Amino acid sequence: MWGSEFEMTYEKGPHLISLSHSFTKLIDIAKADGNQYIAAEAYGYGNDLNTWSNHISKLSYRWQLNNNWRFSASARIYWGFPGAKDYGDYHNAEGDAARLGYEDDSAFKGSYFINAGLHYKFSDNCNIRLNAYNILGWIDKDYNKRSYIKRFSDYRSEAASVALELSYKF
Repeated sequence: MWGSEFEMTYEKGPHLISLSHSFTKLIDIAKADGNQYIAAEAYGYGNDLNTWSNHISKLSYRWQLNNNWRFSASARIYWGFPGAKDYGDYHNAEGDAARLGYEDDSAFKGSYFINAGLHYKFSDNCNIRLNAYNILGWIDKDYNKRSYIKRFSDYRSEAASVALELSYKF
């Protein structure tokens, strides 16, 4: 396989923005004895890695409002899983009931994760943070999906959540 990544960071005053995009592509894979779960290309289907997105983008932002307050946010986009679809196609074509095929393509679509947090520094020893994770899950739980390994047409959704943390150093 081969891949590349672009990354850019910009900082001005209290603001810091970071952006990256990566691309990964399978070149070739040989058929192994027994089952392998890296790619369906070994069985004549597609040429992408299974359960891995070819394109992944990340954006993060930090704003240091003053010495005590800081806001941060991040977004990650996995732009679809064509290798998982290839494996699902392979399993459907095999017609083997012991293998998991698929009936719809929702598992192969993109995954989107947005997190945000607010941090307050009372002193060098005491901090409080309020973080929201997988925010898009409150809109649609399938935005925050993670593919299963060896279950090519299935996924689990990561829960949208909020966490409050108070830390104190003695």
